[in-house]
Amino acid sequence: MKSNPATTILVGNIGQCLTLDSAQNGNPLGLISNSAVAIAGEKILWVGPEKSLPKEYREARTIDAEGALVTPGLIDCHTHLLFGGSRADEFFARLQGETYESIAKKGGGIQKTVAATEKATDRELLDTARKRLDRFLSYGVTTVEVKSGYGLSTESELRILRLLRKLEHPANVIPTFLGAHIVPNAYSKKRGEYVRLVCEEMLPKVNEGKLSNICDVFCEEGAFTVDESRAILSAAKELGMKVKIHADQLSCTGAAELAAEMNALSADHLEHASDAGIRAMAKGGVVGVLLPGAVFSLGKRTYPPARKLLDAGVSVAISTDCNPGTSNTENLPLMMSLAAVELRMTLGEIWLAVTRNAARALGLSDRGSIRKGLRADFVIWDAVDAMEVPYRYGAARPRTTITGGNKCQAPADNCT
Repeated sequence: MKSNPATTILVGNIGQCLTLDSAQNGNPLGLISNSAVAIAGEKILWVGPEKSLPKEYREARTIDAEGALVTPGLIDCHTHLLFGGSRADEFFARLQGETYESIAKKGGGIQKTVAATEKATDRELLDTARKRLDRFLSYGVTTVEVKSGYGLSTESELRILRLLRKLEHPANVIPTFLGAHIVPNAYSKKRGEYVRLVCEEMLPKVNEGKLSNICDVFCEEGAFTVDESRAILSAAKELGMKVKIHADQLSCTGAAELAAEMNALSADHLEHASDAGIRAMAKGGVVGVLLPGAVFSLGKRTYPPARKLLDAGVSVAISTDCNPGTSNTENLPLMMSLAAVELRMTLGEIWLAVTRNAARALGLSDRGSIRKGLRADFVIWDAVDAMEVPYRYGAARPRTTITGGNKCQAPADNCT
């Protein structure tokens, strides 16, 4: 198909283009120096050395990268960003010796956010969620997974997922159903009834309304057992949904093994995953989504075993886990820094973890690399080298973010 110069955009004068396309020059990171990218609409038309630019793109409208680093748009594959209220008090209570578990027993934790979310108006929830997405976009994040899970009743869970569908924003939102976040207080002595409610009422309504095609479950002591999680995920798969698991965050429950058994897209957290669970994930192709910000915010020192996962052959992704209780941040580049310092991941592993592998963790094949035919989601960084983004911890920012072919700046209303 011949391009139209009037509708084609050329991003030129790129110093380093980190395509993350393994087909480029046999380099798994696909680094191309002195390069350019041509796009039209939401799609990438061409990428390569600028000296090899095809004639048909030479008259296109040009965005000058001024020798900067260009990468795929970052993908945050695990967040809980639509919620009401705050749990800042819990952050400081933990600093005084309280634990996540003791706070939850006193009525804090997830149940506190459920109550605050129920109380908030739709407008309030949408306005605060858009502000969080603005901050994600300001850090170069162009795709954000967002879970429900702060409803814990059929109508409240459906409300959250419907609000996510209304959440218009340049950052692409991927909704995930997490009705199995915790067992609500009203069902504390009849857990089986709540599991049946999720399986027999919530999931069919989510599926019927096409509100999400991914089901997640928090498999952990104090949340859902392996058997309960298996029942919920099996019900989701029978409806044709993809599945994910919050796995082995606070203790070793066997959730990593369950993720492999269920052919899950990903197992997330994994601080206490067993060696057997890691081997099973590698064999089953389950992505390990690591959330170092949650460990940092909780004041813990047991980070997920990234090197063990990688050495076993598990594809690793990194996420903020943006949520009100244990990781209240939208700064995915800061998580890249934590991945370097605390998880001992290499530069290449880190970039794959927030692009190509993060896309895999969401079952997305149309993004995560700069390659012909994929979504035109990429970032022109205020940097000239790929090392600078994790190196400048907490401070790395884009000059420009292009999402779906549109040039954007945060706040999100500045998008053309």
